[in-house]
Amino acid sequence: MNSNVFWTCRSCGANVSGELLECPHCVRPTPPQPQRKVSAVEVDSYTGVPAWVRGVSIPGALFGMLVFFLPWVAVSCGPVRMTVSGYEFATGKWSEKFSDRNIDSFFDRTNRQLNQQSGLRQRLPARQLPPGAKVPSGPQASEAQNDPLLWIVPGACLILLVLGIAGLPRAPTILVCSLGAAYLAYFGVTSEQQLNDPRVTGGILGHEWLFGYWGSWVGLMAPMFVAIFRPRHR
Repeated sequence: MNSNVFWTCRSCGANVSGELLECPHCVRPTPPQPQRKVSAVEVDSYTGVPAWVRGVSIPGALFGMLVFFLPWVAVSCGPVRMTVSGYEFATGKWSEKFSDRNIDSFFDRTNRQLNQQSGLRQRLPARQLPPGAKVPSGPQASEAQNDPLLWIVPGACLILLVLGIAGLPRAPTILVCSLGAAYLAYFGVTSEQQLNDPRVTGGILGHEWLFGYWGSWVGLMAPMFVAIFRPRHR
């Protein structure tokens, strides 16, 4: 087309070269769009899994596995106490701590502590109890009891770890968390009944639930809440 040929734009009235198909005065140039870096967050968002989902569920599952080996329950008499972990409950190793020999040592330490606190110089006899109190006896070796089903708790956390890596699908996550939490609740209720039974404790032993037990609840419930309340990909 001849460069000396012009046409008049109907919008602005400007004379435009015949080589141009659009009026440069009316058409606004599109500003260049900044290139967005492809990050882990965007890749996960594309598949419906925000990065924070893995950032919460994976550490939570690892935490639930770790606290299984930490103290769950503390049994105390005065200033002295013994702790039992979830692993010891599952394997039956807790019975070693409550054997007759260790029970004697336990009450011996209790008496020494009480004597030191009260300022008494004379050591009280081992297992000296209040009048009318029964002496709690530790389980014999043949009576050692374990709770292998308690491995459900760290096993559920292990499955949650795999599910967290896979994106924490909702239905499997809720199912695994519910099974682990159901048995953990059953264990807590039955253990609380035994620890409050005077025939077991002799009426002189107290107890408290420790960090390991409550941490197991965190390890199970955190992934489930994330799976329930995280936004769905559309």
